[in-house]
Amino acid sequence: WVAVIPIAILSMIPGIGYIFSAVFLVAWIFLMYQAWTNKEFEIPYLGAIARKQVFGEEKEPEKPADDAEGEGPQV
Repeated sequence: WVAVIPIAILSMIPGIGYIFSAVFLVAWIFLMYQAWTNKEFEIPYLGAIARKQVFGEEKEPEKPADDAEGEGPQV
């Protein structure tokens, strides 16, 4: 809600409101396409907040280790 209030106030200004609406529409379509094609995309800053709420920690989810060079997983 902290972000919504300034955005709502700025959206009332005729020129800026149209720009915000267009940006949000393009972002929404882009993110819907990413979900439809099963591609993982993380929105900068907001993705880290969402990940922290879901997993309860700051680290990224574990990815499979690449053992092509004979190295084991790093601890």
